[in-house]
Amino acid sequence: MNKIVKKAAAAVMIFSLTLGGVALNPIPDVQAKAKKVSIAKSADVTVGKTVKVKLKNNKKKVKWKVIKGNKIIKITKKSKTYASVKGLKKGKAKVQAVIGKKKYTCIVTVTAKKKAQPAKKAQPAKKPSAPSAPSVPSTPPSAETAEVEKYSYEVIPLMAPFNYYFYVKTDNPDPGSFRFADKETRYAAGGKTGSITPVAAAYADVKYENSKTKRVKGGYIAAGDATDGGELRLQQKKGYTYKDTAVTVQVDGLKDVADYLISTYGDSQKTYFDNLTGIQEGFKSECLYEGAYVLGEQKKYDAAPYYGLSTSPHVDQTFYIQSPYYREDNKSMFVSAIYPMKYDSSGFPSMMGVVARRLDSTVTVKKNAYKHELIDVTYNGETKTYGGAGEGRGQGINASQIKYWYSFDESGEDAYMMCNLTDVSAMIREYGAMNVPKESTDQQELTWASVRNTVGTSGSYVKLALAGADTDGYTFMYDDGSTDEGGAGHGAVGYFTNTWYDGRYFNKYEYYVPGARFEDTVKTESPYIVKKNVTIKLPDDGKDYRYEGKPMNEVSRYNAETGEWSGFMWYNYNSKSQTWKAEICSSRIYYIENNERRYIDDQDFIDACTITMDEAKGMSLDVNTDKEPESYYIYNRVTQPGTYYRGN
Repeated sequence: MNKIVKKAAAAVMIFSLTLGGVALNPIPDVQAKAKKVSIAKSADVTVGKTVKVKLKNNKKKVKWKVIKGNKIIKITKKSKTYASVKGLKKGKAKVQAVIGKKKYTCIVTVTAKKKAQPAKKAQPAKKPSAPSAPSVPSTPPSAETAEVEKYSYEVIPLMAPFNYYFYVKTDNPDPGSFRFADKETRYAAGGKTGSITPVAAAYADVKYENSKTKRVKGGYIAAGDATDGGELRLQQKKGYTYKDTAVTVQVDGLKDVADYLISTYGDSQKTYFDNLTGIQEGFKSECLYEGAYVLGEQKKYDAAPYYGLSTSPHVDQTFYIQSPYYREDNKSMFVSAIYPMKYDSSGFPSMMGVVARRLDSTVTVKKNAYKHELIDVTYNGETKTYGGAGEGRGQGINASQIKYWYSFDESGEDAYMMCNLTDVSAMIREYGAMNVPKESTDQQELTWASVRNTVGTSGSYVKLALAGADTDGYTFMYDDGSTDEGGAGHGAVGYFTNTWYDGRYFNKYEYYVPGARFEDTVKTESPYIVKKNVTIKLPDDGKDYRYEGKPMNEVSRYNAETGEWSGFMWYNYNSKSQTWKAEICSSRIYYIENNERRYIDDQDFIDACTITMDEAKGMSLDVNTDKEPESYYIYNRVTQPGTYYRGN
């Protein structure tokens, strides 16, 4: 969304008054003396060239925009007195300057190059994406760059209008000798240029004519960097630098993902957040989580030869099961490389942040404190949450399972002829759904069921790998009654997070932090306190209490005679009262009266469920903060998983 243009100051009123025979001198008419703002009614420019549309006598803030013919012209530079307008293709367009409520319009006529002759004729592509105009020398060839100028070139966007991958048709046998430079692109800041350069990467689903030079039939695959199309200048590589040649090619306007999303799913007539929401919905409809690739040779880590566990790098996840096996030399697939709408739970919110700022540069974008896949966007004092991740997934497949090949021969079987979002997405999803046989291993796969069985309902310390750190650490796990295998980053086991237990602090990433102090964490983290096998007796008032919907006599963890609650009791911190309340002092326990739920209001029970700040300070909650656990189960991938270590 464009920035809101502030209203122009009201004109100064001119007047003359006479009071008691004394004439008051009028205020000078500043505006009357100023010249009127005006704009050229029309301007002419040739394709690939730039013309200045001048705005005379203006000293105020101005907003320039193309109101007709976005594919015919583009604005490359803006100021208070002019806008540089570049011709993209033949036709008529309109550019407008907005000053306050006043609008000034200029008609721009773009004409084709009159003397442009191709260096060599190139056959027109049969692809739906529009190719570039054939290469055109703008000046006589230079001896310094003649080496690359003698060949013909045609640049074809592979996933138009995206600016990431291209097919460069050329008879130049050396892909390392040239590139194309985009010297006037809105995507390159700080005076830098965009470029399109042949890639050295090898793709498993591409048929190469020359595996060494990566030549495909008729040319090369190239990658774009910050280009928005238009006129591209052929450059010859000289050492570590590139030198301009006299040859140019013309490519239709290109976009990055953010601009594509805004132009495809955005609606400037909507409010800011409604617009952003609509764009995100469109983004989700096309976004995949990951692509497909060809599996390399299966090997085992020498330094970590066993299955094990690790923490997660994300605050909203818990644990991962880690394998000792890996694949060496996985091979990329071109079908995945060219699909631009491929974002995981980190990339998706990042892209939404880019979109949010493109709509209005005044917004504030921050990472969400609780979910790694979300961001918080603040606009005009209001904050809303956006983010997520792509849906369909690819996977590693065997080379023999490749179904779609990029041969660039334009045959009916050529995947090059299906370079569009719909077809490429369908291919990746098809690869993701394939049944890929698992290779045999010399170890039984680790499961959460086995971990739960090992640590038991009483729980135990566990030594495991810490994500993002080249070291091991400790956590505490217990069998919480789960019966499934959880998911990636979500271990199906009981654990402590932001919790004080057994004299140690377990942070929001679920691992023990040596040296943490209780009072410090209260100030910054509002931690839980966990106690084991506590005694809190329910009121003996004859009411039919229920715990999470069950009659108390069916709640196995509660002993009605002693009032003891077996297992772990969580106490939640209330910063206002500076007290901790047991989890049972909540809506979990209730009784029915007059067909309505009622909660325990017995003060003795509430007091028994409460830990005051003074009581917490007297509990020596950080007594073991400097002592590593003496006994634990090992799941650090270096030792057989589940090995028990008993200290002295």
